[in-house]
This record gives sequence, structure tokens and C-alpha cells, in this order.
Amino acid sequence: QTLTLIPSQSPKPAYQLDIVDQLLVNTMPKVELWMSHKNATNGCTLEKAAIRREWSDLSVPEREEYIRAVLCLQSLPSKAPKDQVPGARSRFDDFVATHITQAFDLHSPRKLFAAHRYFIWAYEKALREECGYTGYQPVSIYT
Repeated sequence: QTLTLIPSQSPKPAYQLDIVDQLLVNTMPKVELWMSHKNATNGCTLEKAAIRREWSDLSVPEREEYIRAVLCLQSLPSKAPKDQVPGARSRFDDFVATHITQAFDLHSPRKLFAAHRYFIWAYEKALREECGYTGYQPVSIYT
């Protein structure tokens, strides 16, 4: 079977297409049907959806911007309560501490997917709002 990606949804990959890509092809028509029936008053559309790309698919300037934003988070003071996470010295440490202290509960099968989606969203939001990052959180093919 020939695999065809929807051009507006996926950049030309630098890797061989696999089963995950097939899931995209099979799922997108269902998402588009759902979106066509949904009340679109919130302005959320498939065209505006974030596309998180694999690190190796980012350009050098995009990688450099991401690295600058992470270094920025590492330079900002922690917002975590010192009595709960005394080791957190930076905003970056806040995310590490949250992941460590909540890992046991959030890594349960019922919570894992939603918890990580929220965690990544919050981290990306901090990169954007606190450090001026304009891209999206890169993904890794190894995670």
C-alpha cells in the first residue's frame, strides 16, 4: 500500500515512513470530519495546530533558538516553594523537580499520556512566555 502524507500537516520527513505515519493518514480524515461538525467559536483549526517536529528535522537556526530558550529557563529563578523542592534553583529545575516528585503517580497507565501532554504544554508555554521562544517543543524519535 502506498503511504501518502497530507502535505499541509507534515513536512517532508528525513526518515523512512512507518506505522506511525500510517496512523496519521488513517486518523486525519476522522479529525477533519469531527472538526467540521464542531462549533468553531474557539478559533482552533487544523491549519493552526502546532506541529512538533523531530530534532533532526529542525533547521540550525530553529535548533539554536530552542537552545537559547532552554538556557534562558536555566538562568531564571525558580518559582517552586523552597520548602517542597529546596534543590530547585531555576525555572528549568522547577520542571525537573515536578517530573521527579510526581513521577510515581503520573506514570500510571491511566494518567501517563494526559500527564505528559500537559507537562510538555506547560514547559513549552514557559519557553514561549518567559523566554520568547517562537517554535514548538521538538520531539525525539527515541522517546
